Amino acid sequence: MMTREDLIASAGALSPPPAAAAEEFSHKRDELAARVNQTMAQRRDLEKMVGPDGHAMSEDNNRNFPLFMESLFQVFEPEVLVDTVLWVFRTYRAHGFSPIYWPANLDTWVETLRQELPADVFAAIFPFYRWLITHIPAFTALTDEAGAGRRTGCSAGAMNSSCPVESSAEEMPDPPGPFISGMAIPSGKPVIPMRPDRQGWNHKRH
Repeated sequence: MMTREDLIASAGALSPPPAAAAEEFSHKRDELAARVNQTMAQRRDLEKMVGPDGHAMSEDNNRNFPLFMESLFQVFEPEVLVDTVLWVFRTYRAHGFSPIYWPANLDTWVETLRQELPADVFAAIFPFYRWLITHIPAFTALTDEAGAGRRTGCSAGAMNSSCPVESSAEEMPDPPGPFISGMAIPSGKPVIPMRPDRQGWNHKRH
């Protein structure tokens, strides 16, 4: 079973897309998010995937996801990618999202990107989405409520960079989306996501 460190090592093989491809993605990110939300809203099984109160949270997810990807394309840090996705899985699952949401959502993103982006731009950014889809089982296993500490080698009460933060739904703040609310801050410089904590998302300007 893959560990957090295994995931970081695997993500390290990814290469950021060329600047022109990243710019084209950024230019269309809001339109892409809207299309994904429209497609997901038409699914009859959406409530099964996100719970009876998860529709709005799912839409927030899709609006913030491209902002996070944009930041990765600008300044790629494998550890940030892995820790962010772990936090996302843990937080959303605590709010009633099923693990089957992620393959459905990411597949929708891939098909939307394939349809809406030039072929060369899609080819440049697709490896990141393929990596996420491929490792859904690992992220699911690492964020299973039962045995999370055992799988990651963390003991009760341990807190270091290798140990996930475990919180109940009641303890967790409602995230504005899975991928950093602060991304929308206007700036001429990229916003680099920091490791999430119990208080929400931190960010810094590069």
